[in-house]
Amino acid sequence: MGNELLTPPHTITFRTYREGDEHGIIRLRKEVTGKDMSLKEWYWKFKGQGNEKVFSIVMEETTHGIIGHWGGIPLKMLHDGREMTGVAGCNVMIHPKFRSFVRFKKLHNLFVQEFAKDSVTFIYGFPTEKTFMLPAEKLGLWERIEDINESVKDVRFHSRPVRFLFKFLPIDFNDGRIDTLWNDVKYQFDLSIIKDAAYLNWRYEKNPRFKYEIWGLWKRWYGNLIAFVVIKREESENFIIMDMVFRKGMLPVLLSKVEDLAYSMSKSSLRLFMPQRFTSFLKERGFSSRLTGGVIARANDPRLLKKDEIEEKFFYTMGDTDYI
Repeated sequence: MGNELLTPPHTITFRTYREGDEHGIIRLRKEVTGKDMSLKEWYWKFKGQGNEKVFSIVMEETTHGIIGHWGGIPLKMLHDGREMTGVAGCNVMIHPKFRSFVRFKKLHNLFVQEFAKDSVTFIYGFPTEKTFMLPAEKLGLWERIEDINESVKDVRFHSRPVRFLFKFLPIDFNDGRIDTLWNDVKYQFDLSIIKDAAYLNWRYEKNPRFKYEIWGLWKRWYGNLIAFVVIKREESENFIIMDMVFRKGMLPVLLSKVEDLAYSMSKSSLRLFMPQRFTSFLKERGFSSRLTGGVIARANDPRLLKKDEIEEKFFYTMGDTDYI
């Protein structure tokens, strides 16, 4: 922060998204990160859920166009049994020639001012320690909830009774049993994205960058779906658990079946994100945890959910991020 152009003087404005800004936002992302984003990916991320409103703030300069952006993805969420809207911050960036703490703060404040109202009571994100949290904490704009652990386990095959008592099969992202399961178990998730078929379809099936699979778990002689897991298979040795929903008491069985599946596919490493309150549970099942360099954090605004409640209740997985 603090690297300014000296001449000429700049006329800089801060405003909400307008139709067509996506071209400037994509160009800015390339200039800042060196990474491409297609229009298809932008529309999927910011309009793909049928959003009438794009949750983005831009910083614009008369000559250079869009030089800053603070984006957010609106998500249907459940909080203590009530539906609400959460906003996951993403694609926060300012062109290096125009960076300053003052502009960073103005961009943030307009974002919160515009979107921390109506039914939006949770603005959060998964930023990196160095690129975002250092300035955001220094300015008192965002508050860290916890560091993100990646839990990792060497894959082994175990001949356990669950092999015979449960069946584990691929299903379709549109499978109606997904909504039945979610409606049955949603109240055990005190704070969570609503992980119904509509969400899974958008987040995974229609994702323009990555390919995912969804697998369902049943008792062998019982018809109701008792859990599902979304996986991402990489060309490497990694087997990644992106998302999961499960009936009470079924998480150990689900992890066991996923590990056997990974073994059958000759994968050597099982990876997942879960809140730190699950660390002891995962350790008992052979997982080790390591810091990722990322954190989960909240916008520091009195209208929004407080740190203690988020830390106690929020259930998140790798799928809650926007970049995996």
